[in-house]
Order: sequence, then C-alpha cells, then structure tokens
Amino acid sequence: MSRPWFVSLVVALGLLVGLLPAGPISAQESGGDPALGQPAVFIGPEGVEVARITVEEIVDPFRDYASYSAPQRGYHYVLLRVAVVNEDDRPLTFDPATIAVQDRDGFLAYATSISRTEESTATDPDLAYGDIEAGAEARGVVAMPVINGADLIRVVFTPARDRLVVLADLREPSGAQATAAPAAEAPTAAAIEEPAPTEEAAAPPPALATYLNAEFGFQLTYDPALWTTQSSDPISLVLTDGQSVAQIAGSATLPTNAIECVADQVASLSTTAPRQNYAPMRDASGAALAGGDAQAAFATFTFAGGRGDVFEQVMCLTLPGDRGVVTVIHNGPLDAFAAESAKLSQLLSGLDLG
Repeated sequence: MSRPWFVSLVVALGLLVGLLPAGPISAQESGGDPALGQPAVFIGPEGVEVARITVEEIVDPFRDYASYSAPQRGYHYVLLRVAVVNEDDRPLTFDPATIAVQDRDGFLAYATSISRTEESTATDPDLAYGDIEAGAEARGVVAMPVINGADLIRVVFTPARDRLVVLADLREPSGAQATAAPAAEAPTAAAIEEPAPTEEAAAPPPALATYLNAEFGFQLTYDPALWTTQSSDPISLVLTDGQSVAQIAGSATLPTNAIECVADQVASLSTTAPRQNYAPMRDASGAALAGGDAQAAFATFTFAGGRGDVFEQVMCLTLPGDRGVVTVIHNGPLDAFAAESAKLSQLLSGLDLG
C-alpha cells in the first residue's frame, strides 16, 4: 500500500509537516522531552507558561470503536488519554485536532473524530474543542488512524503554523543511566491493558465505496455511511457528511505547480456571488492557514454565506507522470471547522493518486 504522504500536509493546515528533528523541540523544565505521563509545558507567544498538557496513556491498537466507524484498510486506531491544565489567567481555546502522533519515518497522524462503543464513550469522553477557563482542567481522549506497522516515537501538539511542542517521547530510554519512572506516575504503552473487543467492535467493517476517475487515473476509497454522494461524473466527485461538502476533481487546465494551482482556484472562487467578504483564515498568531510546495499545497478561507459564516479549504495535488492535478474544495460552517477538517483528513487517507 502506498502511503498518502500528502495527507499530513493537508491536515496540518499550514504546519508544513514532514521529517521532524531528532532532538528536543520544546523547552521542558527537565531540559528534554517529557515521557508518557509527564506534563509538557506550553509557552505562549508572550513567553510565559500558558498550559500543561499531559498524555497520560496510549492504547495501540484501539479496537473499541463502533462497527460502522472502522479504520480504512491498512490502518488501525491509536487512542490517547490527555489532560490539559490552563495555567494562564485567561480562557484557553484548545483544539484536540492539533494533537498528532509521529512515527519513526517522520510522518504525522492527526486526531480525528471516530465513533466508539457506548461503553467506551461512557468510560472515556472525547477531549472536546472549546475554551478552558483560567486554572481549570480539561480531560478526555483523542484518536487517530495510523498506518499498520508504524513505529510511533512521539506525541506532538501543533497550536500554530510556527509552533510544535513535543507532548510525549514514546521511545524506550537507552543507556545505562536511563531509569524507568514508577508505573503510577508514567505509564507506558506496554503497561496499558487494551480493552477486550466487544461484540459490536468485532463486527465486520462496513462495505467501502470507491470512486475511480479514469480520466486522470486517481481513485478515492471512502465509507458511504460517513460520506454520501451528492454527484459523481468522470471528472469530479462531490460528497457530504451532512455538515460540510467536499468536491474532489481532476484538471488538465490548472497549473501543475500546486501552489500556482491553489492561487488560480482562489482567484476564481473569490469573485463568485455566494462568497462575500472572502478572506484568508488565520491562526491565533495571525498567520494565514496556508502552505505547501509544488507537489501539494492548500489555503483556507472564510466568507459570509447565505446561512452564516463559512470556512473553505482549497487544495491542489500534482498527479505523477504529468497527468494534471487533483483539486479538493471543502467548505462548511465556520464553527464546525476543527471537526470537519479532521473528518476530511480521514476521507483523504483513502485517496490514491496512482
């Protein structure tokens, strides 16, 4: 199976993921990256401590999901139990979709929305997007699809395009000086008892649908229980999950340079009548949510639609062999951006450029 490498770029929303440096990235009080069960210190733009984020446990693989929410073929779910303490004197807006696991090859798998069994959800609620009041704590779980056989080495937090904080180093300590922390203080992945598969989780996964674009030689495999088809033709496929709409299409007329392709798309979309006040979407630091290179690029915008504020992600992926580009236009309610962006990442994990 070929790894959909471009999905990491799309999901990161301008974080330009790729190979991460092997050394420490965040400055922790201990002088290194925290182990599983130890808090990571998050320093805000003003240079003061804003929050402490602890990855308490990791379940790999996680199987206690609903039968209709099985991972794509060749992938499995990883579950993290996370605690976030707001150390600031102001509310902290926290987005679980900015948490990811990194494998030894440098690829990132970001948190996404999955349906778990009733028992699992009752025991471990999801870590929700929203404001954490000053001095308060938020706890919950996040899950992400990980390619089978991946050797996970870190959990990271990417709150802005220019920030990456290591939340947990998952590698075993090496050398004679290494000492294991008490199990009660720093649980390890091996120490976590995986929940026994329930009868619901053991059910066979739902039948997947495949859209084959013979004109441009790419295909998309997806779960029709999560995404329903609005339209399909030899050039494009339009899907909806009830909240947002994603259009995946091939083009031989747009530039094959992905950055130029996105610019052309944006120039055209921004002048259409339904898109009023079309403007770049920005992160907390004011940086536009856009990025990429000649092979894969994207930009994110907001506009005033007929039913309220809307987000729009515009993406271009260069097809190999000078076959043109694949474009993705994804839009939905602005207040659902984090959740819908995570759902799109899961959808695009089934995209094969051929």
